[in-house]
Amino acid sequence: QRALFMRGFIAVANISFEKQVMVRFTSDQWESYQDYAATYQGPGAANSNSDLFSFVIKLPNYLATVNDFGLPDSYVANSVSIDNQSSSAPVRGDEIQFAIRYTCFDESRGQSEYWDNNFG
Repeated sequence: QRALFMRGFIAVANISFEKQVMVRFTSDQWESYQDYAATYQGPGAANSNSDLFSFVIKLPNYLATVNDFGLPDSYVANSVSIDNQSSSAPVRGDEIQFAIRYTCFDESRGQSEYWDNNFG
């Protein structure tokens, strides 16, 4: 069985030099979760005063197999529900969810933490 990964990009406001970006991921409605550090990729879009980070998440093994409908693994991976935006494709009723944590460090303001999950 092959592993299946999800790769994403996150643009954050450049409000301090020192920052950390983390992705919190769950596949069981937040009964458990895993944290993944995002990696700095460089400045964001021109004139946007943002920085770009990327992440790679290993998805649960059941998403890398043929589902109950006999669909190939590539179809299953493309029909996963993300941010509560359900796909019409059948995928055993499973879903993944994630939230982004952005932590900034500034000598004058100290540490600030911001979370975003697209209201999910």
